[in-house]
Amino acid sequence: MARHDDPDLERWVDARMAALDPDRTGETKTERALAQLRVRATATHYRPVHAWLLAAGAAALLIAVLVTVERPQQHGSG
Repeated sequence: MARHDDPDLERWVDARMAALDPDRTGETKTERALAQLRVRATATHYRPVHAWLLAAGAAALLIAVLVTVERPQQHGSG
């Protein structure tokens, strides 16, 4: 931020004020930013199919490993 004795203060103020002006579409930057935020918020609510597929694959692999592992034979004493 420019100090009050900065010679470029007027240019700095003009740049800051220009940042507040609406763009060519007539939509203010805050409205556009809010619209982008809403789009992002709704875009993150997707069905995580890939996560479920990964979990199902991991479970299937775990079951396959547990089923195929050789178990020591239990000898009865009787």
